[in-house]
Amino acid sequence: MRIRVFTAPRLHQALSLVRKEFGPEAIILDRQQGCGENGEKNWQVRAALDTSTAKESHKTQNTNAEIDNRLQTSMQHLERIVHEFSQQESNTLRATLQNDAECHFFDVMLQRGVSAVHAADLAPAMAQKKRAEASCLHWGKRLNPQKQRQVVLISGPGGSGKTTMIAHLATHFSLQGIPVALVSTDTERMAGIDSLAAYATVLGLEMHPFRHAQDTQKILQQTNSARLLLIDSEGWSQASQRAYLRQGPLWQALSPNRHMLLLPASLDETDGMALLNAANGLKISDLLLSKLDETSGIGKVVNWAAASRLPLSYCSFGPGVPEQLGWLNSTTLATLLDKKHAKEAA
Repeated sequence: MRIRVFTAPRLHQALSLVRKEFGPEAIILDRQQGCGENGEKNWQVRAALDTSTAKESHKTQNTNAEIDNRLQTSMQHLERIVHEFSQQESNTLRATLQNDAECHFFDVMLQRGVSAVHAADLAPAMAQKKRAEASCLHWGKRLNPQKQRQVVLISGPGGSGKTTMIAHLATHFSLQGIPVALVSTDTERMAGIDSLAAYATVLGLEMHPFRHAQDTQKILQQTNSARLLLIDSEGWSQASQRAYLRQGPLWQALSPNRHMLLLPASLDETDGMALLNAANGLKISDLLLSKLDETSGIGKVVNWAAASRLPLSYCSFGPGVPEQLGWLNSTTLATLLDKKHAKEAA
């Protein structure tokens, strides 16, 4: 057992010295305020340390550090094995392609972040037709409010550009003379509906906050004349699903015939996959992409679409409304996938 008195001008400083010297296993025996040789006030803390406990703690720390080192080494070894298997898979798939042109586009797809399996699926059509046609990809149907009234909900993570996408779509169809109305369930956050309200004012459109399910009939009556009803929502993520659990009853009450999930292309691929997995029970009809101008790894879009089997639909390339609204089809996606290579070749 070691016992020692620690002295400092202030109590918290003396306790800090105890922790620094004896560690978290220190036992505080007593503390008192006193005076130093020159009459200055100070604090004296008497502390003890059970040396047998300290040795055991030190031993445990060393053991934990050793385990961490072994684990890190094992993970690095596993990563090397996975990389080698991935490289072998890529080589095997590349060998199945028919000609140099297909091999070239296979390599381009890999550079853009497309998985090897999907790259091999895409390569023939990219080489022959310059189109991103593959069994892993599906394409959505454009909104056609002239033919049938459309109620469209757009949800997705916070900051993905949902409100901007709605402004794109509202402007696009308003310019065609189609009556459009806007509804927002993003009413819990401070200033949650301000951006949408600003767009509505500029476009001269109705905008209705929707807070309670009992207001459903009122909202539907107020927007009955609109051929296109666009519903904005509060952002949610795979880590925090409270927002969509709270808004779910509101979405259901409005009975949207299209529920479009918007993912920003700047999102990390793994996070995007996790979010798509979390959205499994939401009856998503389309996959929208925003911020396509903010990523160099456009291949993640193919991987997301293939994993979710959701039809690719509208997209945006920036905040400009509505000129930066786009439609993802096999030709558009092929251009995006080969864009980097085309620049390098030029």
